[in-house]
Amino acid sequence: MRVRSYLSVPADRPDRLAKAFTRGADAVIADLEDSVAPDSKDEALGQIQHWLRTVKDTNVPIWVRVNSGDRQEAELRSLAGERAVTGFVPPKVESAGQLSTASSNLRQSDSRSSSRH
Repeated sequence: MRVRSYLSVPADRPDRLAKAFTRGADAVIADLEDSVAPDSKDEALGQIQHWLRTVKDTNVPIWVRVNSGDRQEAELRSLAGERAVTGFVPPKVESAGQLSTASSNLRQSDSRSSSRH
């Protein structure tokens, strides 16, 4: 499927997540980074895990945009085995070091996910 449009949805908004597939986008990005307030990050992770487990078969790819730093590793670990997740969108980066860390974490997540499927 050729993806022409992505719908980014705040991961801490279950009402919007529930409607994500009805908006006509070719893919959905559940955003744990910018659209979620810092004090709501843990709750958002729990909400997205619940949502992913209730998603019925869909032809719409689901991507998850993760945070940086220690949160990134924990989020990837928590979500790597979710069958509904197509892949992960790295956070914005401000340095080559952050990009290297994000790349490493995403590769580790991919190998964990592959071993669970």
